[in-house]
Amino acid sequence: MDQAPDNTIDPSADFDIFKSFFDISLSHVDDDWTEIVQKLLHSLREHLNMEVAFLSEFTEGKRRFQVISQIDSSNIEVGDEDSLCDSYCYHIVQNSLPQIIKDTKAHKITNGLKVTRRINIGSYIGVPVILSDGKVYGTLCVFKGVADSRLNQKDLAYVRVIADLSATIIEIQQNNASIDTELKDNIRKVIANGALAVKLHPVVNLKTGNIVGYEVLSRINDGQWPPHKFFESAVYAGLSEEATTRVLELTKSVFPQLPSHISLSINITPDLLANTSFMSSLANSGLPLERLVLEITEHSLIDDYSIVEKVLAPLREEGLRIAVDDAGAGYSSLRHVVALAPEIVKLDMTLTKDVHKDSTKQSLIRALMGFAKERRFELETEGIETVKELQALQSIGVRGGQGFLFDEPQPVEYFKDKHQYHLLDLN
Repeated sequence: MDQAPDNTIDPSADFDIFKSFFDISLSHVDDDWTEIVQKLLHSLREHLNMEVAFLSEFTEGKRRFQVISQIDSSNIEVGDEDSLCDSYCYHIVQNSLPQIIKDTKAHKITNGLKVTRRINIGSYIGVPVILSDGKVYGTLCVFKGVADSRLNQKDLAYVRVIADLSATIIEIQQNNASIDTELKDNIRKVIANGALAVKLHPVVNLKTGNIVGYEVLSRINDGQWPPHKFFESAVYAGLSEEATTRVLELTKSVFPQLPSHISLSINITPDLLANTSFMSSLANSGLPLERLVLEITEHSLIDDYSIVEKVLAPLREEGLRIAVDDAGAGYSSLRHVVALAPEIVKLDMTLTKDVHKDSTKQSLIRALMGFAKERRFELETEGIETVKELQALQSIGVRGGQGFLFDEPQPVEYFKDKHQYHLLDLN
């Protein structure tokens, strides 16, 4: 007579082997969720002295192996599928098999299943993986090629704990995937529906008041997205290339409306700096590269500067310039300056604010001016809001700057007949 499934968990079960996983932040589970489950399966398999541990998914009448930890001798692979009805998993979920099978040859169902011989199952523990809504996702199982009379309820308890953890990880990943899909749809709607627009913020020669360029600033017209959040979300969703390409298209339409000596700068995320496809598209976009500046924010991290340098080289030969933005706000900007040799370095607005009152800021800017002269890049300031700040920067010798003292970001039409600010009139 077959043994009925025993759902009793041994309260003395020692779960110390899983302590290394308790620091996993499940809220950060993403498309690499299988790596976490694989680590859990590996520890479970070794602890129970099994040859194979796997997580399966039930789909369209089949069992699909989703995650596997195994010794090399096994003959199953991730993605393999077989008939659900011919598997141990189906019978375990249907309660026609016990969750512990110490000797598969001694059990009439397992002895009769082809899979027993095909993948060499001698002893086995398997439990359903049940999601919070009661749906059976699949099973989590361990087995080896020989019978093992020592398998017990404590071993089963370990398997159930990992099955529950796996169910939690799967649900978080599914929820994240659903949120990500909605996020991608919303981002693409902004791009496709014309809600993404650009405004210009002038860069001014602080000695003459002449406008020497503009920073292109994105604006989202649907009211849902602050621009920085939109692009942060685009990077997260893997859509920064689409979003930035749209900004470049809008920027391209701006160039003919400005004098030929005026340059435009756009912010670019670090993932695109090393993207050969994007940079190739930029090279073939028809944009006047000699009038284009790519701004790298101080907070952006670059993993491999050598790759970025190699990708940028052909475009820089055509006249494209690089600017390091928000310099002075942290350590990253110094790395950008040293590694990329930018043509422009833009000081963070925290150095500009009340600079006329702060001798330390003035000294730092003077030192950076000397560094800029030695390294042959232009130093510009951001966030100029008062005449006294402007005067302090002028006395230090800073040549270029931007800020609300001159203008807020405006559509290109606003600057059609505006080429210079009369600095004395700003008082």
